[in-house]
Amino acid sequence: MRNLKVSAQLIIGFVIMLLFICVLGVVSYQQAEKIHERTETIYDHPLQVRAAIGRLQSDILEMRLETRNLLLAKNKDEQQSALTNTSLAQDDAVKQFGILEDRILGPKTDVENAYEDFLSWKTERDDNITLALSGEIEKVKKSVKNDGRVGIYREKMLAHLNNIDNFAKNNAVSLYAESNKLKDSLNIKLFLILCVVVVLSLLILIYLLQNIRKPIKELTDVTSRFRNGDINARSELTLKNEFGALA
Repeated sequence: MRNLKVSAQLIIGFVIMLLFICVLGVVSYQQAEKIHERTETIYDHPLQVRAAIGRLQSDILEMRLETRNLLLAKNKDEQQSALTNTSLAQDDAVKQFGILEDRILGPKTDVENAYEDFLSWKTERDDNITLALSGEIEKVKKSVKNDGRVGIYREKMLAHLNNIDNFAKNNAVSLYAESNKLKDSLNIKLFLILCVVVVLSLLILIYLLQNIRKPIKELTDVTSRFRNGDINARSELTLKNEFGALA
């Protein structure tokens, strides 16, 4: 290395330090990707699951409200409006169950059980709609109570949805805790790599400076001695670069 030209030494030192910077950049990129993966998992699964459950609960409430509107309807138009709104909420509920089935990370048993209860609830509600349209309001009122046919399936369905929601919430908390641990671990790793890069860069810089300053100092000393009358002054440098040629 010492026999290389000064420009070659500087280029090699620069390239090595550039490689260190590239390594540091790659490690930083990998850190960002790992943290992003955790964030993406939280968004794509627990967050989407809880959002779907919120929509489902809203749809269920909407269907219950439209049942009341159907019972209170005074004409065909009001009845048709209640039935239309019920159908829309029902279709959206089916869509949300699909999201739950696709996004939940844990066992899908609760989703399957909740959907079965939803279908049973829908069947009983369809019977209630028929009763309501035929004027048998009291039977419908009895059925929609918590201990009625419709009420029982509704409460079972809501219980399963609550289990799914709790699982998603706990899963999100767990993923967040893992993300914090990962962040701390990666920060320590990055700090250690940064320290190594800084130390190695300083060592390379010191080595290059010595390779340049030491020959210059020796040549300067020999030149000074010769100028001061020591005609036997000679340089002992045997380098094969510009300093050797100058010596």
